[in-house]
Amino acid sequence: MLEQQQAALASKDAALAAKDFKIEALTRELAYLKQIPYGKASGLLTGEQRLLFEEIVDMDLAAIEQELENETLPKAKTIRRPPGRQTLPPELPRIEHRHEPESC
Repeated sequence: MLEQQQAALASKDAALAAKDFKIEALTRELAYLKQIPYGKASGLLTGEQRLLFEEIVDMDLAAIEQELENETLPKAKTIRRPPGRQTLPPELPRIEHRHEPESC
């Protein structure tokens, strides 16, 4: 009976060790998969991708140069109004209503 219990305990220990090994392996694999998008190789581009990127950069540079050429005139300063409620224009019709108390 003691031998049977020891054998059952040994088989449970082996199963537990196998499960621990599997958990450790999956934990390492998960850590590796999380690292891939941020790793050194994630920034590498293929030749075709690099050419597309260079074309976009060239187009952006040309657009910036064109914009700089068009901005030779100084911009007019904008008038800042004070914060708060603005007055109404004088051309609007005004109607005055007075509410007097019933007894003074």
